[in-house]
Amino acid sequence: MLEYSRNDEFRPLIDSLNNLRLRLDHQEQIRAQFLTDMSHELKTPMTAIGVYLEGIQDGVIQLNTKNINALTSELSRLTRIVESLMHFQMFESLPTVFRHEKISIYEIFSIVQETQSQELNHNLQTMNYAGPKRANMVFDKDSLIQIFHNITANFLRYA
Repeated sequence: MLEYSRNDEFRPLIDSLNNLRLRLDHQEQIRAQFLTDMSHELKTPMTAIGVYLEGIQDGVIQLNTKNINALTSELSRLTRIVESLMHFQMFESLPTVFRHEKISIYEIFSIVQETQSQELNHNLQTMNYAGPKRANMVFDKDSLIQIFHNITANFLRYA
């Protein structure tokens, strides 16, 4: 901040420069938070893919259709995150598109549990689904998977 105690013709210029500095500082805080958030969002599917591949390599996870579909799904989700970043970079003002569909909560839980299984086992922790296995909801699948991953990652980090 520029200190200027006089109230003359330079006062408006000094005030404008100080206001500009405050706005630039605020923009930098927003940018830093955005990068932190995006790093977290990218890390989740990358970690899930890595866990699957390590599990397959170690012989803990079988290479079957279910696991190939899970890997493909995580890779597709990662691709969509990167595409949304590219849209943001180009300053496109398109609204976020959610793909609302009927999804099984148990299926989403199972996907997250499977991708986090090595970390859970390493920490001697478990995840148990207590709801009805036929429970469905209309929601954006990627968003719900991300929410479950974030909750699980925070649980693993802080529990």
